[in-house]
Amino acid sequence: MTEAKGRRRDGTPSLDGREVTLELLGTNEREVAYIAGFFDGEGCVRIQEKLGRKRGGVSLRTQIVNAFPEPLRLCQRIFGGKVKLIRTRENWSDLYGWEIYARKAETFLAVILPYLILKREEATLGISFCAYRGTNSPQREILAEQIKSLKSRNRIKGAPLPGSDLIPAEPADR
Repeated sequence: MTEAKGRRRDGTPSLDGREVTLELLGTNEREVAYIAGFFDGEGCVRIQEKLGRKRGGVSLRTQIVNAFPEPLRLCQRIFGGKVKLIRTRENWSDLYGWEIYARKAETFLAVILPYLILKREEATLGISFCAYRGTNSPQREILAEQIKSLKSRNRIKGAPLPGSDLIPAEPADR
């Protein structure tokens, strides 16, 4: 099958025309599940204006920020991108950030999607946003607004978290 805008004809993400597999990424299911859980708690999906030579457009961006760089380096090893030291205020711990854009972000979200709980809806919308890459479809703007509205909805104090229906209210007896 041929690659079209980072996707195969059957809709699965591709790298250089090849279906993205754990073997191709050089990882395993355990690492992907760990990264998904980490992303669920510390990650961010957003649509961001492009800077640099392609000004004016928008792109999918995923980011994780944490005080410990090791999990971020794992993400970098598997999915690419950059890990950067983010300096904070004096007497505060340093923070590290990992981020990827566009096709790499789409591939990342597609691979971790089966393991996401809290950010599943944002990831699904982000992947859908990428399906309209290179078009002037108004659907891109609609999807970008939906991702933005999810973020503000999730910040409302006392609002149920997405996926909270999947977590038992009381611990199961062992």
